[in-house]
Amino acid sequence: MLEEEIALGLRETSTPSLSVAVSREGGILWEKGFGWADKENRIASTEHTVYSLASVSKPFTATAIMLLREKGLIDLDRPVAGYLDEVDLKVRIGNPRKATIRRIANHTAGFPLFYQFFYEDEPDRPLPARETMDRYGNIVFPPGEKHFYSNVGYKLLDHLIAKLSKKNFADFMRVNIFNPLGMTHSSVDIGLGLEQYAAKRYSTTGSLLPFYVSAHPGASDVFSSAHDLMSFANLHLKCPGNGRKPILGNASLDDMHADASCAGFGGKDEKYGFGWKVKNREDGYKMVWHDGGMGGVTAFLALIPAKKIAVAALANTWYSSLPSAVGGKIIDDLIRGGTAAKKIREVKKTVEKRIPQSTLPLWGKWSGEVCTYKKNIPLWFDFRKSGDIHVRFGEDLVTLLNEIKYSNGALEGVISGDIGLDELACRGPYQLHFYLRLRKKRFTGFVAARSLIGERFGSALSFWVELRRNNKDW
Repeated sequence: MLEEEIALGLRETSTPSLSVAVSREGGILWEKGFGWADKENRIASTEHTVYSLASVSKPFTATAIMLLREKGLIDLDRPVAGYLDEVDLKVRIGNPRKATIRRIANHTAGFPLFYQFFYEDEPDRPLPARETMDRYGNIVFPPGEKHFYSNVGYKLLDHLIAKLSKKNFADFMRVNIFNPLGMTHSSVDIGLGLEQYAAKRYSTTGSLLPFYVSAHPGASDVFSSAHDLMSFANLHLKCPGNGRKPILGNASLDDMHADASCAGFGGKDEKYGFGWKVKNREDGYKMVWHDGGMGGVTAFLALIPAKKIAVAALANTWYSSLPSAVGGKIIDDLIRGGTAAKKIREVKKTVEKRIPQSTLPLWGKWSGEVCTYKKNIPLWFDFRKSGDIHVRFGEDLVTLLNEIKYSNGALEGVISGDIGLDELACRGPYQLHFYLRLRKKRFTGFVAARSLIGERFGSALSFWVELRRNNKDW
């Protein structure tokens, strides 16, 4: 019955393929691939097909950080700046000493939105870690104040792993995680010899995407199969199986699964641990999980520690509802003894609609600047009593702030504009998304230059913003 639903779901969601694996108490219960890993060459998906994991990479990077802690090479509650004298972190607000390794791993260190991808048929390539952090390593919220999901922190972590281990990030992961766990179809980027097993990545319109990598491999660039993910999951369930010695101690695993993040993530029943999302399900069971999505990728990995259950579901297109829907149904079936009534094809993602506010208690003119690594750009906001917000960015004409969202001193909104950076030239068109917080007599936060989603997943590059009340004419 489940296989029939998956086959129907593939057709209804235009998902090229799905690979699924399920384990309990360290043993594989079921695993299978559906659809085409490579449509052009008619290569079917199997449980051993290698998929890009997107943000399901983060639990792997966090596990690597824990390995370094157990080796005595790192203190999770020490400021990260103490380990990275070669990287110039710009702490725009708050206490730099509170930007710790732990807070980076649970997205509370204060970093903004960031993603950047590089396609093999385009000229741009990832910058060295130091230069990436010099450009985009801005702490824009006081460390510890809130959860804000950011890939730039995990870029910092993969750089830290390489520095402290004296190995490049891919080699460290292979030697210390993939090989000991028997994950023969796993790597950072596509490992040597795995090319023939790798699923192609397709856009939401079904076209083949060129191969690409990211500027933040620790956040996005792990590849694995559904079968291999069960070995990683079983490590975290404390039942590694096959006579393997666990590569992490139980205390470290418990630390990773604790819901450490402060308010602002996922609602009252969900927090972010050390590289994992942590959720208290309605049935009372704790779920430790992560999902991921980017161009040609949707991934889902979930554990129910009390039941020693793990489920992985991987697809080779972005924004497919199938991985989380299939994974959720399997978990419900296993917990309820096969009585779950959920239909996988009924689960759909929705996009939040931001409703403009009719009034804002901020009327008047505010002026400041956007601070990029090249130059500072003047910025003006005019809050009208009608609820409109007029914006002038640099030398551009005055425009309206769109998609306004304002609550408890936090303001978001979008304009069209050109921030004038070379790395965005091939990522257009893009919009400028503002994320600001009122702090006494000023707004602080960041603006993200975000590519409009098209055939290719582009970039979101963020920069510090500060505005103060100003009654002068523009």
